[in-house]
Amino acid sequence: MQPGDLIYLFCRYIKPPGNKYAILVCPDENLFFFVNTAPRRSTPDAQVLLRALDAPILAYDSYIDTSKMFHFSQAEIDAATKQCTLPPHIRKEIEDNASKHGHLPPKHKKAVSDNLWIPSDSHVVPGISGSGRGIHL
Repeated sequence: MQPGDLIYLFCRYIKPPGNKYAILVCPDENLFFFVNTAPRRSTPDAQVLLRALDAPILAYDSYIDTSKMFHFSQAEIDAATKQCTLPPHIRKEIEDNASKHGHLPPKHKKAVSDNLWIPSDSHVVPGISGSGRGIHL
């Protein structure tokens, strides 16, 4: 899996524990953002709209909560299923949003910018990469 992948995994952080969509941000540290059906009211400035059009696996528009990252074990990730890779413009929105609000610690903001970054002046060929950033032409 690579940064920007939308996965479906068992989540022990929610009550009751169950399956949830999450976005891989930092594969080196197994850090993820959650995808929710509605924006979190407590952190409205940290929500990024994810249209079903941009993630065809979703039945309806959802929200990426960039206010907090969650760590999953490698075993939990290995048991997950990859659903799709987010398009560059959504990855850019996540990066922009996470850099502006004050909810994430600096270490996590850096993880977002280091891993979801895609040059704005290049064309990315999706799905062809070992680095998580695609091939830049």
